[in-house]
Amino acid sequence: MTLIEYVDIVKQTGKSISTIKKWRKKIENLSGYEFTKTKARVSRHSVQVFFDFSKDEVAKFIELSKEIDKTKDLDSSIKKVWGDLNTQQAQSLEEDLLELEFDFYNFKKEITKTVTNLQTDNRVLSQRLTSMLERLNELEDDQKTGFFKRLKK
Repeated sequence: MTLIEYVDIVKQTGKSISTIKKWRKKIENLSGYEFTKTKARVSRHSVQVFFDFSKDEVAKFIELSKEIDKTKDLDSSIKKVWGDLNTQQAQSLEEDLLELEFDFYNFKKEITKTVTNLQTDNRVLSQRLTSMLERLNELEDDQKTGFFKRLKK
């Protein structure tokens, strides 16, 4: 695996190293894309960080160069070739919102079902309580003495 550096992109695009570096920073800011960094020891006490570009990234730089030559607009060219972070975030938020709506709908449906079941259970219990109270009153009326008569007083 060979290391592809700025000079390789410069050769293929005809742009300067400083221009390619500016583009890289702008690409990261506008598209959210992250380039691969590689560390290499340059002396006993220091390590230097290099960007290791893939063949696909180089192809995109070449495409970007052509697009900029056509449009003369760096930002829109970057968004066209590398994507737009704001659009991606908006799409992601929209997807999250749709998922929340779906979850809310299911939750609401489940809660409605639970409330309906509780209301039904409450009616049944209320009817049973009423029936039991009526039966208790009948038993108390039938008793002249005893436990139920004492409760009636």
